[in-house]
Amino acid sequence: MILKKLVDILKKGYAKWGENVLIKGFIELDKNIKALMDTYNLTEPEAVLKCDMDADCAYGEVWLLAYKDRFVTIDVKSGMKIDYDYDSFEMLSNESFINTGQFVIKRENESYPVAFYSNSVGRTAGRFAMVIGKLKENKELTEEDFKAMGDENACPTCGRPYRDPRRKICPKCMNRKAIFIRLLGYLPKYKFSIALMGVFMVLTALIGVLRPYVSGATFYDEVLTEGGKYYGMVVPIVLCLILLEVSRLTINILKERVAAKVSANIVFDIKSQIFGAMQRLSMSFFNSQHTGSLMNRVNNDAEEICFTILWRIPELVINSLTLIGTATVMLMMNPLLSLIVFIPVPFTVYMMKVAFPKFRKVKNASWQKRSKLNSVINDALAGIRVVKAFGKETNEIDRFDKASGELYEANIREGIRGAKTFPVMGYITSLGGLFVWAVGGAQVMNAEGGMTFGMLMTFVGYMGMVLGPIDSIVNSIDWLTECLNCAHRLFEIIDRKSDVVPSPNPVRMEDIEGHICLKDVTFSYEPNKPVLKNINLDIKKGEMIGLVGHSGAGKSTITNIITRLYDVEEGAIEIDGVNIKDIHPDDLHRRIGMVLQETHLFSGTIMENIAFARPDATYEEVVSAAKLANAHDFIMKLPDGYETELGKRHTNLSGGERQRINIARAILLDPRILILDEATASVDTETELQIQQAINTLTKGRTTIAIAHRLSTLKNADRLVVVDRGEIAEMGTHAQLEASGGIYAGMLGKQKEALKIRGVEDEE
Repeated sequence: MILKKLVDILKKGYAKWGENVLIKGFIELDKNIKALMDTYNLTEPEAVLKCDMDADCAYGEVWLLAYKDRFVTIDVKSGMKIDYDYDSFEMLSNESFINTGQFVIKRENESYPVAFYSNSVGRTAGRFAMVIGKLKENKELTEEDFKAMGDENACPTCGRPYRDPRRKICPKCMNRKAIFIRLLGYLPKYKFSIALMGVFMVLTALIGVLRPYVSGATFYDEVLTEGGKYYGMVVPIVLCLILLEVSRLTINILKERVAAKVSANIVFDIKSQIFGAMQRLSMSFFNSQHTGSLMNRVNNDAEEICFTILWRIPELVINSLTLIGTATVMLMMNPLLSLIVFIPVPFTVYMMKVAFPKFRKVKNASWQKRSKLNSVINDALAGIRVVKAFGKETNEIDRFDKASGELYEANIREGIRGAKTFPVMGYITSLGGLFVWAVGGAQVMNAEGGMTFGMLMTFVGYMGMVLGPIDSIVNSIDWLTECLNCAHRLFEIIDRKSDVVPSPNPVRMEDIEGHICLKDVTFSYEPNKPVLKNINLDIKKGEMIGLVGHSGAGKSTITNIITRLYDVEEGAIEIDGVNIKDIHPDDLHRRIGMVLQETHLFSGTIMENIAFARPDATYEEVVSAAKLANAHDFIMKLPDGYETELGKRHTNLSGGERQRINIARAILLDPRILILDEATASVDTETELQIQQAINTLTKGRTTIAIAHRLSTLKNADRLVVVDRGEIAEMGTHAQLEASGGIYAGMLGKQKEALKIRGVEDEE
């Protein structure tokens, strides 16, 4: 009992993966570092990280020990110990390179390396740096600080790396039984239809077992043999056989009609559930997924699952019932021949157990290659204009051929695996049939055991009915493997939790005023690679803020976290004094409008696209919004006006026209907070003027955050915020920043020079 408690304490006290060890609380440390800690009289640390490179970036063993007032590095090989008091540096951060990384401390705008590591330590290193940051600020560490340090690309149960880092699936630890039971959970909704199908399956199996006996023993021994019970009654027996066949056909038709109806309903349920689950997930999920893969899951996987549940499984049930019934009759007729038939079955079952894991692997590989091919096709068709413009048709064909070739090779491997396994299994099961003819024939000739010619023919007929179901059960490995893979792919989306978690008790804010405050905000798209660092920004109600900076500085990221497309890791974002994590999502999104550089219009009419923001809007409200967006005139010139169906990829509208429809959509929403992200980019001067006029109408009385690379378009903003490398570098009016001679002034000067080279004078 004491030993068990000690083990539990140790399990809770640390997490371990590969060469990295992080601890919190009591733990037995590595003997080398433990000896050095005793030498230096070091006490138990708050957290520990083991780096695998020394100061010369060669393989080594350097430990980082975190305490409440400092952290310590100890090189095991040299025994060198260095203390870093938290007051002596501003922050500890990790910098990642191609194959390595390093810890650096920053003080007075200078960086000093303190430890080095390989990529295998990279993810853990970032979390350790965050732990140091919390200790430096005298914050208490929690279990979450240590849980997140595990390798997210490896199974937490067995430690094996995932085959596909985007899909956190471990084939070894996947609970297939639970997946299958969960699949059956779609059936109770249609329990009456399923029960009816069950009755049909039992009747089909009974007819299947009865027919060989009538056409075999009864026909040969009782009808054709003189002195038989039904001697000479050929026509009635044949009619009886026809009736059995008609009955089986009728039952199959009824069963398939019921199955077709239930199948359509289940496909609808699965597709609705998976698509709904996708809509609830945050943007980080879609950033890591291929479009082709997601389309596969919604369409192909749902169809495959339904086909398996309502067609293949019933077939398997019928075959199983037929097998049980047939085996029972055979044992009653002739136990010796039955034994001969069933001797190969154990070998077949064993081969099934061996073949199942291998088939699962090759099936999954084929699915991944098929998804990759779908992504290539989607990219080529979605970007066909770019492909044509650059004359890259041959490149796309080559890319398609490569992806198609990989799928071809995966399919070949799958086919070879099946060709090696199933024929051998079928041959083993058929061996018993050869001996049945020999032994059974001898029994008929010698009149042993009451065996007659009719009974032998019946037995041979039953033997075929045994081998058929066994072969079907063996082949079920193939489709069952595919079904479980499909189900797991769907369930991993359905079960996936969004990174943006809604509040359990959201605050309703129907009248948002638009005061935005970012407090000590840190955010990263990828773990431990901050894109924004300690952002503090207060935007007053009705104020227009311009975000400027070089590409990749973090401008769009600021708008993404304000709209809560992503949740921040540290700090808080408040609107009207309420943390956006606590605001009801409907209220938040209804009061924030966005006009982006790349507009997206949905399939449908112009009316439907403008009303996307407010589906309940009247025709007059839509027209009014279009007029304010300078879109009404060109819409009325179209053949069907507001009822004009937008073509594929919206080729019947220019870029400026699409943007004005997008602005009309935002005007119709009537947001209190407006975000403009390069809204006038990539259009001609006249169109830009029309769009700018529409934007001026839209921004009146609203809190506005605008991003533009053409700095002169933001000179009338109340304030400009210069973002550089994820931090706010400068802030002020256009005139103030231009006069300061800083980053903004440098960007403005370079832009003016570029315009002069092009022969364009930038307006003042």
